[in-house]
Order: sequence, then C-alpha cells, then structure tokens
Amino acid sequence: MYAKGMNRTSIARLASRSLLASLVLLPAICAAQPTPPIPEQRPLQPDIREVAASAPINIPSPTLGGIQFWTDQRVQGGWRIQRNSVTTHCRILDSRNVRHGWGTYEQCEAILLREQAAGKVRPPSAHVVLLIHGLMGSRPLLEPLQKYLQKQGMDAMCVSYASTRHTIDDHAEALAQVIDRLGPGIKRIDFVGHSMGNIVVRRYLAMLPPNSPKLRRLGAMVMLAPPNQGAEIASRIKRSAMFQIIAGDSGQQLADFNNLEGKLAIPSCPFGIVAGGGSGRNPLVEGDDDLLVSVEETKLAGAADFIVVDAMHRSLPKQPEVLEITHRFLTRGYFRSEQERMRLPEARR
Repeated sequence: MYAKGMNRTSIARLASRSLLASLVLLPAICAAQPTPPIPEQRPLQPDIREVAASAPINIPSPTLGGIQFWTDQRVQGGWRIQRNSVTTHCRILDSRNVRHGWGTYEQCEAILLREQAAGKVRPPSAHVVLLIHGLMGSRPLLEPLQKYLQKQGMDAMCVSYASTRHTIDDHAEALAQVIDRLGPGIKRIDFVGHSMGNIVVRRYLAMLPPNSPKLRRLGAMVMLAPPNQGAEIASRIKRSAMFQIIAGDSGQQLADFNNLEGKLAIPSCPFGIVAGGGSGRNPLVEGDDDLLVSVEETKLAGAADFIVVDAMHRSLPKQPEVLEITHRFLTRGYFRSEQERMRLPEARR
C-alpha cells in the first residue's frame, strides 16, 4: 500500500534521492567505523628478492616430503628447506610437501623469506618441540604425535634426515643447523626422539660446549624406544652385506656401540624413557623387547621416569597411550602420575 497523496512516480523519485544521499554519506560513515587490522607484511629487501629470483625455474609439484635422500636444513611454520644427500642441491617444500623452489641453500632461504614476508609462513613460537625419527624412518611415522601435540597447543615440528646416508655426527650437525636457524626468539626447546633419533639428539648435546647458552634452552625430552645401550640385534647382523647396504654408516655405528657411547651426552634437562615390550617378540634379542630393541637397552641413568608400553618398535609412537604420556611428561615431568613415577638412578661418578 502507498502513502496517501503519493503516486508511483513520486515514490520512485524519493527512493532515488534517498539512494543518492546514502552514496554521498557512505564514505563518512565508513571512516567513522573501526577498520579490521591488515595482516602485517614485512617489506622484502631488494637483495633477498634478487636471490629468490635467481633460483632455477620451478613448477610447483608434489613430493614425498623427503625419504632417506633428503635432510632438513631449516624448518619453519610447516615449511622446510632440505638438502639432497647425493646431489647436495636444496629445495623448499610447503606444509603439503609441494616444492616451491630449488637450487642453493641461499636461493631457497630467500624464497622462504619472500613467502614469510607475504604472510604465508609463520615464525616459530618461543617454545618449540622437535620430533626426530630413527634409522630408516621418516616424518610420517611421527606425524600422529606431532598433530596430537599441536592440538594441545604446542608448536611441534618433525625434523627429517637421510638416516642411512651419513654418520651420526653428520645427522647431529644437521640438527644443529635446524636449531640455529629457528632464530634468537626461541626460549625453550623440547625433544621427542624415536629410536636412533635419540642418539642423534644425545650426540648434538655432546657437541655443545659445557657452558653453552643453548643448553639453558633445554626444556624436557621424551625418548621413545631409544637404543641407549646399543642394539643387540644390530651387533648380531652387522657383518651382513644386506644390513651394511640398508642401514649405512649410522647402522654400523649402532652395531659398534662401544665406540659411540663415549661421544653421547646424558641430557641435562629432565628426560623420560618409553620402552616397547610384550614378553619378548624377537628370539635374537635377550629379554623383553619391541622386536628390535630390548627393554634393558632403552635404559639410561638419570631418567626422571621410565615406562614400558605393549607395542612394537615402529608402531610405538602412534599408540594413543604414548601420545598422551608424551604430552604429560613434557608439561608435568612424569608419564602417568607423580606416585607412579619410576626414576632411574643417576650413574655413579
């Protein structure tokens, strides 16, 4: 129904004038309203832009993420720069393992900085958790644990390395590079290692000077199925040509553990050990074991807590119970409770 005394033409003219007035007043109205913050984008230095542009032509393409042939050089916000153990060239992958560039490390780092300036790569938080896989392992083995810790609010990152291609010293030095490139804003670093990944961390810690400020950043460490006393199964088959080919230099070092043990540090931070058991699965390993490492071989003097979980070696990091107790130890210092804590006495000096 129309207002009294107004025909259709009058109403149309009034509507047009109202619309025109709204358009005129709109900028002033918008200016009076608070505007949402624009995501911060850091200006990219010209030299970094030039280095990124000098990288070889790249077609973004999916990869397997780096299995046995690639070692992480830098990890940040789900992105990573990796070096090939054969050709020594580098590449940069995003969180979906899509390659965004390749070439020298400097070129890949420039690409990473370019993407960070565009807001695509977030910087690490002040507290990070580094997850390191073992011999012949890869990142996917630890991703369920990584995702669980992330859901608990932790900045968890998987670090990968070509475990069968180089020595444990090489792996420890690569880990040192990843840690150094996290930046000066890191206040605390936790470690979660699986199998030989724990030996790599212990070798890295031994490489640090006793008074290194980096040691003060150590928070806590959880060792999953660590061969802290070596691995009897590796010693038994170390002369096998197949083992030498598959396990490489690192496997040989585990087999000759007496020559390696003196180069490993006992973490100065609280650390807990999770062993896999099940009433003895492997007749070649003495005592209870997870198929590859015995319960006794996982022990290390000074552990703040020790627990045995019924699981095999490779499946241990994926067990729901292991996810929970790993987070609990990193945040509270024990696996189940203070009353159930099982300490391992420190070694006599």
